[in-house]
Amino acid sequence: MSLSSPPTPTGSGHDTGAYGSTGVVVAGTATMRAARALAEAIAARAQAGAGDGKLLEAEGSCDGLSRSVSATVQGFRVAVCPGTGEVRILQSVQAVDAGTVLNPVQLRGQVEGGVAQALGAALFEEVRIAADGVVTTRALREYHVPVLADLPRTEVLFATFHS
Repeated sequence: MSLSSPPTPTGSGHDTGAYGSTGVVVAGTATMRAARALAEAIAARAQAGAGDGKLLEAEGSCDGLSRSVSATVQGFRVAVCPGTGEVRILQSVQAVDAGTVLNPVQLRGQVEGGVAQALGAALFEEVRIAADGVVTTRALREYHVPVLADLPRTEVLFATFHS
């Protein structure tokens, strides 16, 4: 048994990470570059006439610099009970500028999920800690994670650009 470091994979380089939907952009760019390289190899072989019988291969990579960037603007209409301080979300509108949206259903789900997480953190979820530092929220049944009934209908708008 060797105590040395495991071997480093060759040719993989640094992975910049997927970070949500940007994995589509990073993996898609690498796939597109590999396809273009393969198309060039096919064209070169076709110009040469007969092939040599070897399989054609091509590689593509992406350093993550073409990563997509999106921006979201959130709007909520709320009602606050002056006597108790209770907050109710009456309306949720999210405007998303994500460039060319490849999968609108998935993006809409991500935005709606983000709204649910944000509202959960802001309005429902609470870890209670006693003065002596002991956590008193001991079970998930004491920790209110929002369910669909707790959340407002969220309208998701996508920015579109026409050339």
